[in-house]
Amino acid sequence: LWTGVGRARSGAGAAIVGDPDQVLAKLHELADAGIEAFILSGYPHAAECDLFSRYVLPHIDHGRLEFEPHPVAV
Repeated sequence: LWTGVGRARSGAGAAIVGDPDQVLAKLHELADAGIEAFILSGYPHAAECDLFSRYVLPHIDHGRLEFEPHPVAV
């Protein structure tokens, strides 16, 4: 768990850094400690989202994930 992420971007936060197994283990550890929700982000955003969705998310018990794009006014 890296808490120096505030040096890389504004705002408070901590980073979970590692391979998919390490990230999954840390998320399970935090959930076992009572944390019920996480706000996740990565750098670069698209690449990290892809890796997380392929290698970590399938192994997490989570609620239904839905996405409905909103129309963009042009």
